[in-house]
Amino acid sequence: MHMTSLPLKSRPLVSLFHSRKNKQISQTTMELPNTNTQIFTLFIFLLFQLVPVVFTFPNIPNIINPLRAITQMQAQQIIPKHYLQPQSQSQFRPPPQPQPQPQPPETEQQQFLNAHNKVRAHVGLTPFVWDDTLASFALSWANRRIPDCRMIHSFGPYGENIFWGGRDHWTAEDAVRLWVKEHRFYDRRTNACLPERLCGHYTQIVWRNSTKLGCARVKCSTGGVFIMCNYDPPGNIMDRNPFAP
Repeated sequence: MHMTSLPLKSRPLVSLFHSRKNKQISQTTMELPNTNTQIFTLFIFLLFQLVPVVFTFPNIPNIINPLRAITQMQAQQIIPKHYLQPQSQSQFRPPPQPQPQPQPPETEQQQFLNAHNKVRAHVGLTPFVWDDTLASFALSWANRRIPDCRMIHSFGPYGENIFWGGRDHWTAEDAVRLWVKEHRFYDRRTNACLPERLCGHYTQIVWRNSTKLGCARVKCSTGGVFIMCNYDPPGNIMDRNPFAP
């Protein structure tokens, strides 16, 4: 949008008025030579000698400023303010995105449960549900293994997997991962482990009818960790397929 300023008529009016009056003064001086006329002429002459002082005192820019103010006021009524006011670069920045809240670390119970259920989901089975009774049974037996960490089963009423690691860094996920590696030694066609290979830890994890899980992990006095998980109903039943309903 183009804006035009109002035509400036102040200066031509002053010079024109002054030139006309000077012309009248010279004409009056020529036509009225008497004393009264001379006094009147002198008064008029002195009066108009003061006129430039009055007109030049405000200064020309101060005469123009009101016209600019009128022009700006008219423009503000026509043009929205956000077009007249300069916008800083910061006003165009997108709003800050909310930062994701840090997630609390998984508890050991969640590690056991998530590691098992990932495997079951991979073969299309329903997930395990954590059972405190099974977890208490596993912890009770694991505490008995603290002095020696011997790989001895409890022979309790539940399905059971046990693990021992010679250092303290072994986690719940590590134990489940090693158990699941036995899937390479399970032959689905014969429903049996390959000769001289173990696969019972894997088949218990993917046993369809097992629905509950409870585990425990303890540090041994001799170093390392002992891990035990129990399952209910128990799996690895003789001559039964783990995936059969």
